[in-house]
Amino acid sequence: MPSSFLLRIGDLSSLTGVNIKTLRYYDEIGVLPPQYVNPENGYRYYAPRQALLVDLLRFCTLTGIPLKEFSDFVTPDGRIRYADLLAVGKKAAEARIQEIRRTLHLLRILEADMRRCNVCPPAPTLGNSIQHACTLALRPFDGAVESDAYHRALYRLMGDLRTTGVPPAYEYGLALLFRNDSRERHIFIEVEKCPASRKIPGISLLRIPATPMLHTRTDAGGIEQASDLFTCALSEPELHLILATELFGGDVSMDNPAYELRCLPLPRTPRKASSPRACYYSS
Repeated sequence: MPSSFLLRIGDLSSLTGVNIKTLRYYDEIGVLPPQYVNPENGYRYYAPRQALLVDLLRFCTLTGIPLKEFSDFVTPDGRIRYADLLAVGKKAAEARIQEIRRTLHLLRILEADMRRCNVCPPAPTLGNSIQHACTLALRPFDGAVESDAYHRALYRLMGDLRTTGVPPAYEYGLALLFRNDSRERHIFIEVEKCPASRKIPGISLLRIPATPMLHTRTDAGGIEQASDLFTCALSEPELHLILATELFGGDVSMDNPAYELRCLPLPRTPRKASSPRACYYSS
């Protein structure tokens, strides 16, 4: 054993606050090799200055820097590029803060939706509420909700959105577009953000501002009576949208889901001559 003062692994654990199992893992992946290993009993011994290295490895864990990339910050002569490590850690921490903010924003929307769902009246009674601003990805679909074709179409749309770099949000279902006697039936998935080009092959995008809406609660079978429930609103000449999505209140049944039907007008905007519906969504 070398004559210089060394720490046993238990002493290093006490000094740094990192448990022995984690220190052994650091050794296994090659980022914290012991200064000396007793060949007779396999005990690990560490130099006191390796406690600083443990702090840096813990810093990597806290900021999301993969431990196996730590060697990228070590020069051939054993010096640690501390400034570069801090810069990468700061960037990673800022990214995590942004992700937490996005998550918190989503949770607030979910809370508001849950409060609305808890007071959603059963059909045929209609209630008044507010549709939150969102962007929906649409694809034509003629089948019934809860059918195998419905679930396959949803999963396919979700996969296509991820492939094109447009992350889906939490809400999905059927979307019915009404103008006078014409109607279009789609599946929809809310997306977290609209792509810069606003065009995805085979998928239409619909941007909805925060707007008043009528809503009611029904089961899967009641969705087909949506137009009858909102007859008064749909008699108006403007374009209307009916969304049928699973209702998530305080308690949710996985076997017999309830659905919320929402009816809302879409804003009037100038139309392009080349596409009569281009003002509402783009293909």
